[in-house]
Amino acid sequence: MTLLRLAEQTVFDPADGTGVLLDTAEGVYFELNPTATLILEASLRCETYDEAVRDLAERIDA
Repeated sequence: MTLLRLAEQTVFDPADGTGVLLDTAEGVYFELNPTATLILEASLRCETYDEAVRDLAERIDA
């Protein structure tokens, strides 16, 4: 199981690095900044915190 799961009615679109969360049941959306988008992508993809940190380290040149 991944670190985070979205509710069934929630859609995530990481369009152009600025993510959008859409709650289809309520008809509301939230725009994420690039940092939040990267963290959410890693959390939806990874099963552990260590794995998420490695994923982010590979994607961010810091």
